[in-house]
Amino acid sequence: VLGPTGSGKSTFISNLIEEGQIKPKVDDGLDSCTKQLQHYFIDPPQSVVKSLNSRRIVLVDTPGFDDTEISDFEILRRVAVWLSVSYKRQMKVGALVYIYPLSSSRYTHKDHTNLRIFKKMCGNDARPRVIMVASKRDLYTKKETREKREVQLRSHWKTMLDGGSKMEYVENSHESASKLLKAVI
Repeated sequence: VLGPTGSGKSTFISNLIEEGQIKPKVDDGLDSCTKQLQHYFIDPPQSVVKSLNSRRIVLVDTPGFDDTEISDFEILRRVAVWLSVSYKRQMKVGALVYIYPLSSSRYTHKDHTNLRIFKKMCGNDARPRVIMVASKRDLYTKKETREKREVQLRSHWKTMLDGGSKMEYVENSHESASKLLKAVI
């Protein structure tokens, strides 16, 4: 699970983890919470258990792009190392999830650069397994404003979507996170 700092990556994962289990730290403060890649085993929704053929779901929480302490290059290096180790352990990466906050005031040059690097990391062949996710759309109370932002974001993600990636939405709830997880599976 990748995306800018504060986009809701840890919140998405936390909303999928049962009470009493270790969850990622979630904070609405100014500083980034996630400092290391951390994997979490997720219990799949009953509706998809059969299709998984006894495989487990592992979500990897990553530090966000534009982190307060870690460079974007270092974050991507850590992801590449994790993927390399995972492949050697015969793990299959089912999907890459890129979360971006719809509530962001502007889509910046830095956002564009991060997306470009993410596209290169994925490669063309993996694009159908990429889920582009708009988070925090529930912060918009006016439907027209929310829809306008969704159209703008879809425009910024055009090359990914044209390459086979899907666009989804996630809000801060277990139900919304479960719906997104089903789309990922």
